[in-house]
Amino acid sequence: MIVREKGKAIAEAISKQTHTVLTNILDERKHLLNDRVLVNAAVALGFLSAYGSDPNQMKDLFGAYDNSKDWRLTLGVKLGLLMNGSAKIPDANGLREAATKHIGQVLATHSGIIEIDGKDISEDRPDEEIFRFDGGLDVLGHIMAHYQRRLFKSDTVESKFLFKAVTDS
Repeated sequence: MIVREKGKAIAEAISKQTHTVLTNILDERKHLLNDRVLVNAAVALGFLSAYGSDPNQMKDLFGAYDNSKDWRLTLGVKLGLLMNGSAKIPDANGLREAATKHIGQVLATHSGIIEIDGKDISEDRPDEEIFRFDGGLDVLGHIMAHYQRRLFKSDTVESKFLFKAVTDS
């Protein structure tokens, strides 16, 4: 949230260092950290992209983690970028359409809905797994609860696109 709200005030050298730290977390340390940290770092990277010198870098970032096949990262980066508040997002409508398709794919393949005889799926899990998301719905819920609802009213383009993406999936 700090990057989203105060990113303009970050000096260029600090912004570059912040970008390096965030990409390091997403690329090299993701197996060591819990899912909430990963998703928050991915969203922060999307927020930070609003302050880059070249708006086309946002479009590059939008698909940068697609090859990772890690839906936690792709959802965080794509939605963070679309919620970054920049009026300079290139082809914002096209990126929203692509994000809608991506959300549909993630929810179709990794929704996180697991039926285990009506039991709580977190029962008998090790404590360190408490901060794991059980699928795309958990990630979307986290992003919507911690970012989208705080930054956008329900009638904004960002909210409408996200609500539609989830219901269409």
